Amino acid sequence: MQASEFLKEHRFDVIIVLILLILGLVTRFFGISYQSLWIDEGATYYYSHFTWEQYSDAAEPNSPVFYMMEGAFFSLLGRNEFAMRFFSALCSAFTVPLVYVLCQKIIGNRYVSAVAGALTLISPIMTEYGQEGRGYAAIVFLFMCQMLALLYALERREWKFWIALSVFSALGMCMHYVSMVATFTIYLYAVLYLRKEWLKKEFGGLIKTVASGILTLMLSSPLIAYMIDAGKESSSHEHWDWCYIGPDYLYDLLRDFLFDIDFLILVPFVALGGFLLLRMDRTRGSLVCWFTLMPIVLSTVASYMMNMTPRYVLWGAIGMYIMLACSILLLTNGEKKKFRRNTAVAAVTIIVIACICLPPYYTDITKTDYRGGAQALEDNVQEGDTVLYAPSWENMVFGALSFYYDPTDHGAYVYGVSSDEEFQQYLSEATGTVYVVVMQEYPPFDLLEDTDSPNCQKIHTGYWMTVWKITGPL
Repeated sequence: MQASEFLKEHRFDVIIVLILLILGLVTRFFGISYQSLWIDEGATYYYSHFTWEQYSDAAEPNSPVFYMMEGAFFSLLGRNEFAMRFFSALCSAFTVPLVYVLCQKIIGNRYVSAVAGALTLISPIMTEYGQEGRGYAAIVFLFMCQMLALLYALERREWKFWIALSVFSALGMCMHYVSMVATFTIYLYAVLYLRKEWLKKEFGGLIKTVASGILTLMLSSPLIAYMIDAGKESSSHEHWDWCYIGPDYLYDLLRDFLFDIDFLILVPFVALGGFLLLRMDRTRGSLVCWFTLMPIVLSTVASYMMNMTPRYVLWGAIGMYIMLACSILLLTNGEKKKFRRNTAVAAVTIIVIACICLPPYYTDITKTDYRGGAQALEDNVQEGDTVLYAPSWENMVFGALSFYYDPTDHGAYVYGVSSDEEFQQYLSEATGTVYVVVMQEYPPFDLLEDTDSPNCQKIHTGYWMTVWKITGPL
């Protein structure tokens, strides 16, 4: 089919895709540099300077390829928040129309597809991670590409689509190792989908699936050792304070994915959409339910063994948005005019939700204010002074601050502290002024907050982080 014929036949779809893409670019790039870097983005900057060999000791869930790519953006666009978040914003913007395309491919209902795309567009969690210098937005985008490649591979059985699936799967590993969960989910579905064929001893589809999986492993092989080290590190110690286990993790996951409000309000509509889709077409409904429930089940089980957070399976939210969009199928009773009218009402409702949910993100400091803390240090630190970071996460805390200002470049001494006792020891041995950069709830935050010593002055207050200047004994 020629391009002109395709555009004529699918002109409404093309228009909707273009509108969603433009809105996606606007929402993801608007205010992209407003927020200061936060702790995880500090790790991105820190690791972006590593060599390939140094990553073997990092045990990071984000792969070396992602950090090297971020380093390239810093070289091209400069050391600024825009360069840090450019790739994530671009991936998140293109994910919005891809949700429409994927939903059309699965369901074939333009109204449902448009609502699913709109839900992805206005989702606070998608917007937030679309403006974060980490690999999560890229995983979601690549998952959309994996899904489309899979559907075309199962439909047409052509090698080029299986090869495309392998390439997109390997690229997902290049962004974040947890993308292997998405890849496992996709290939397992393909095997189960083809079960009737291989039970009849028709192995053509199964052979292509296995070959595609092997190609994925071959393309990902340079990263497998790094992934194993990261998994061992994550499972070798106690859970992080912000990582939940089992039922608590499940609650946190559902709450975050469903618009950061009481998820009990929306879960019934997700379940309703899934039921209506299954009733309309069992195969299509099973596909959407599979890619919605599997990341929830797998990540909940994994939470018992290693650190897991909802953002690791951000791609699973797309299934929820599609099921939520399918709930509008309840509005139809066979009358197309009535269905269009009710869908328009649903669209207006989505716009109202967007007006309520999105503006605060673009106007409030919701992440650690490292920009302000670094400025406070730059205005005060002199040669020979001591700067203490708490907690002592060199890759995150120091990484985020050094993005804006590095005290060691100006002759200051930098150390990490993890307890009040360690802080007191550094304070007693320091010869110059001591500056303490501490996140709330970590020592020595309470000690400094409660002191009334005239030698202790707070010179910066951020959302989670404060900076003290200490000129003598407490």
